[in-house]
Amino acid sequence: MQDLVKRGAQGIVLGCTEIEMLVKPEDVVGLKLFDTTTLHCQKAVKLALGIDSLPSNR
Repeated sequence: MQDLVKRGAQGIVLGCTEIEMLVKPEDVVGLKLFDTTTLHCQKAVKLALGIDSLPSNR
């Protein structure tokens, strides 16, 4: 991942459910990590509570 930082990456999507168990923010300095499991759970809770809605299909 440090190679990605050197090449200009500003963030990494942790797209598999197990990856966030291996990679922690403190392991990768200067890079934003996006944990898709957490993002999906947060969105599901907001939808269930009526705090957020899905975008309409256009």
